Amino acid sequence: MSAGFRRAKIVSTIGPSSWDPDVFNGLVQAGADAVRVNFSHSTPEIAERIARLAREAAESTGRPLAVIGDLGGPKIRVGDLDAPIEIRSRARYCLVPEADAPSVDHDPRLTIPTTYEEIAEEVEPGGRILLDDGRFEFIVDEVVDGCVIMTARSEGELHEHKGINLPGVGVRAPSLTEKDLADIEVAREHKFDYLALSFVRRVEDVQAARRAMDKASLLIAKIEKAQALDGINEILRESDAVMVARGDLGVELPYEEVPMIQKRIIRL
Repeated sequence: MSAGFRRAKIVSTIGPSSWDPDVFNGLVQAGADAVRVNFSHSTPEIAERIARLAREAAESTGRPLAVIGDLGGPKIRVGDLDAPIEIRSRARYCLVPEADAPSVDHDPRLTIPTTYEEIAEEVEPGGRILLDDGRFEFIVDEVVDGCVIMTARSEGELHEHKGINLPGVGVRAPSLTEKDLADIEVAREHKFDYLALSFVRRVEDVQAARRAMDKASLLIAKIEKAQALDGINEILRESDAVMVARGDLGVELPYEEVPMIQKRIIRL
């Protein structure tokens, strides 16, 4: 390997602290090869600003710089909370769509709202539900009138908007949300180089994204769901690049399996 050559590339996720042109240029001069716009936390105005900074930095530094838009995808989350919920081991909680939470016949202190309206249709008794990147584990007891009754196996303070994982469940939510489709148009307008598709589960998810993008950008398939591994060959054939989301895979799968899965995907 020649001196100064790096096999790996550096992707910098851009937030408000990096919006200053001098800071942004410093990132590029220090070795950033691409900048990532996290559409989960970005407005069209923010995306436009970062794309403009990237083009200006590439021109002023003389270094090529890719712009990656990371689509939010159908993330299942805890809904709005008036206050954090105290999770107690062996206590029974009700997980329910947040629109229905006020009318549920369950102790409000033990009721957890979710942004996913079809939650009761996706789970079965005995299944696991993980909240806050696996910090909290629950076992499903039963589903009653749209309320998922589940027993906690963990303890702590649950805050609003934390992620929810359903290991082993083939969630039927569409791969592209309305916000994703709007963000794709923003990326098209500002000539993003790549778009990253979140929560890929099957090859059809990638194909749907292709149709929506209309070849405006290259497509990165983010492998963060265990379900995607069943059709990984087909997914890779339809993608221009792949992102192995080790943290998310580690929530759904045993930690010790993740390194081997990563090596397998890279080899494929």
